[in-house]
Amino acid sequence: MGGAVDNPATGPDSPDMEPWMMAALPAAGLALFVAIVLVTKRNDRARTEALADWAPRNGWSVGDPSSLQGTLQVPLVRSHRRGRCRNLLTRTHDSGEQMLFDYDYTRSSGNHSRHVRQTAFARRAREPIPAFELRPENVGHRIASMFGFADIDFEHRPDFSRRYLLRGKNEGEIRRLFGVEQFRFFEKEGHWTVESDGEWLIVYQFARRRGVEELRPFLGEGENIAALFLGG
Repeated sequence: MGGAVDNPATGPDSPDMEPWMMAALPAAGLALFVAIVLVTKRNDRARTEALADWAPRNGWSVGDPSSLQGTLQVPLVRSHRRGRCRNLLTRTHDSGEQMLFDYDYTRSSGNHSRHVRQTAFARRAREPIPAFELRPENVGHRIASMFGFADIDFEHRPDFSRRYLLRGKNEGEIRRLFGVEQFRFFEKEGHWTVESDGEWLIVYQFARRRGVEELRPFLGEGENIAALFLGG
């Protein structure tokens, strides 16, 4: 029988890829990265301009994003050293001082990373409230609770305790902050995060940045949730 004939594209005398193609790969990767960065910056500028136009027409003022780091001590801001506030808007409302802002950070897990962007609503409390963190509970939280990870549960509201992770240093005061209205709302709505540093309370949904056309309904939702803890 005759010997096997080498495929000219894969035989021992032919490389799997031409040298010029191998040399071009890093350049192509760099070009793609630069293109992504440029498009992202262009979109960010367009968003900033759109919000600057929207703000005065809806009773808001454009603020200095760098001031947020010293104003808020909530987990979203405190836990991400390289996080960045963008597009800070402020106003004084009937219920008190309010802020609206975008907050971006990179979330890393092993060799993977994810750039997270969300829009948050903040309202200043007239009277101090306990600092706490309320967020949708996931499988990782449930496993961690088996090893002593803090989670304040309410035995008489199993649906709420199953849906949400609640934690904070002053458990007694936090428990007194939650009543029938809060339980009913969050048992129905399972995707909100609420954080308090004692002075400010913020409301957002993880990794959801709101388009300009979504801001008014989002503000309505944020104000309703804040009122559950701070009153009208």
